[in-house]
This record gives sequence, structure tokens and C-alpha cells, in this order.
Amino acid sequence: MATTTVASMATEVYNQTESVDDERVHLHWLDYVILAVILLLTLFTGILFRFLDRKKKSQNDFLFGGKQMSFFPIATSLFMSGAANVAVLRNPLEVYHYGIVYWLSCASCLVAAPIIAHVFAALFHLMELSTSFQFLEIRFGPILRQLCSVVYGIITLIHSAASLHITGVAISQVTVTPVWLAILILGVVGLSYTSLGGLKAVVWGHLFQCVILLCSLVTLLILATVAQGGAQNVWNIAREAGKLDILASISPNPLARSTLWTYLLGGFFWYTCTYSYEQFAIQRYTALKSVGHVIGAVYTVVPLVLVFTSLYSLLGLVMFAFYQGCDPLAEGIIDNKNLLLPLMAAKVTESYPGLMGLFVAGISSASIG
Repeated sequence: MATTTVASMATEVYNQTESVDDERVHLHWLDYVILAVILLLTLFTGILFRFLDRKKKSQNDFLFGGKQMSFFPIATSLFMSGAANVAVLRNPLEVYHYGIVYWLSCASCLVAAPIIAHVFAALFHLMELSTSFQFLEIRFGPILRQLCSVVYGIITLIHSAASLHITGVAISQVTVTPVWLAILILGVVGLSYTSLGGLKAVVWGHLFQCVILLCSLVTLLILATVAQGGAQNVWNIAREAGKLDILASISPNPLARSTLWTYLLGGFFWYTCTYSYEQFAIQRYTALKSVGHVIGAVYTVVPLVLVFTSLYSLLGLVMFAFYQGCDPLAEGIIDNKNLLLPLMAAKVTESYPGLMGLFVAGISSASIG
């Protein structure tokens, strides 16, 4: 769960790209090949479903996959749309700065899942809503629907632009690619495969992107841990620095930045709102073939959240050990904390051609997902 808005993250990295030009890494040709292949496969997903469904012209098929989709691919799509995005760059920083207490935020998902599945998701599936704003019109009238539609459109536009910008800056940091070109490529790929193939392309593309993201994070975690002398050494460094002290985060102060309560309560409301009323969630619930699949999809998101939250937390600990005594922010090597993870990835993969390309593909997949 990202604890800071995407817009604020974009503000942090804006106008800071030129200062990190000297730290850019020249990728091996194999890195570019892997990155290009993964992006092309994502684009191919849209082309494939455009061809397979060429005789199906209805809105039902394009927007809802014929309302016959199964729970597992929909679950990965729910996760990639809601809980991934820029989390791969941002969430490890929570542990890097504030300790392992961030990991407990996934407990919020455990509590929220039954409410989402049985109260909201099942209801919206039975109502067969095309958008979340239809419910507002049914309950409150057309004026509120139109108002919320406009506001949501503006927020989504800002969110998408900021997400692409953050990822573009990160890619520019570890490659010779200009920020504008990275943003353009990601935007074109994301827009093309979704508009060509409809919801089926989005869902199966998300499944592919989820696998790529998982592989990139696991690979980076292993390499970075080995580079720091093993898991035991990383654990000892984190313990000595107080990063494993969960009890220290139990504070009644509601204004404190990162406490057990802010992660638990904030996480609960974030998961509940995101997976109950967001437009992408409503669309996927409607696309499922039965209420049973709807409930199964929501509950399948939970282990995905647990796995990726654990990976982000472990990466945060490894990153803390990696930068111990040589903080690149303090030394002026980089100007923004969102670039800490890409910089570490560039350092630990420099002897392994292709792996940096896999990492860049991972953060790209999270962005266009």
C-alpha cells in the first residue's frame, strides 16, 4: 500500500532528472532485448485478443469479456490495477525509513477482504453495473453521477500521468533513455494493448505483467542479499538499527508519520475503498461468470498482497543494509528517494547481463498495469 499520493511522488521527482545524468548505467544489449521482448509481448496480448474476438463487436465482449471470465486472472488484474502501480518503487522505502512495521499493513487486507467480497463485490456483480457511477445515479440521481464522473476522470488522468512520470524518471536513472522517451514508450504500449484487446487483453496482460514483476523482485532480492553477505547479515544490520522493532511503532499519537495504527487503519480503509468502489474493480466484478468467482477473486487478491508486501519489506531491509554508511541522498548522488531501489538494482546486477533489463521490465509492467 502506497502511503503517499502518486501526485506528491511526481512532484518530488519533477525537475530532478538532469542531476542524476552522471549516474546513468549503460545497459548491456541483452538488457534491452529482454525489456523490448517483454513490452512487445504485452502489446501482442492486445493484438491477439483483437484478432480472436474480431467477430465479437458488442460492448459486453469488449468491456466485460463476455461476462464469462474466471476468478484467478481477474484476481491478478485487480491486484495489478490497485496495489501494484508505483508500489514497487515506493513501498520498500517505507521499510527503509520506518522499519518492518510496514509489513503489518497487509493484515488490513485480511480484515477488509470479507467485507469487500460479501458486501460490495457480490452486490455489484448481481446488479451488472457498467460503471461505479451507475450506482450513484440509482441511489442519488444523475447530477451526483455526472459530478463524480468528472472528478474521477480528472483524478485518474493525474494519477496515470504521475505514475508514468515516476516510472519514466526511474528508467532514465538507470539507462541512457531520456525521460520523455521512456514515458512515451510506456504510454503507447499501455494505451495500445488495452484499446486493441479490451478487458480480456487487460486481464491476461496483467497476469503476464504480475509474473514479470514477481520474477524481477525475487531476482533482485536474492542478488542484493548475497551482495550484502547473506540474509543473516542483513537481518543483524536491520535489528541493530531498530528496523525490526515493531513495539516502538505503537504510539497513540494520531499525527505520527508511521505507526502500527496508521498502517492498520489506513490500510483497511484504503483496501476497502479501492476494491469496493473503484471503476476498475466494478468492471472486473461484472466480468466474472458467477458470484462464487467474484468472491474467489477477492480472496485471491489477499495472498498476492501478502507475497508482494513481504517482498517489498525484505527489499527495504536489504536496501537499508546496502546503503549503510553511504547514503546516496546525503552524498548527492541522487536527489530523490524514489531512485534508491533502481540505483541498488543497477549496482547488484551490473555483472549479470539481462537482469537489469528484467528489473526495468518489472517496474514498467507495474506502471502500465
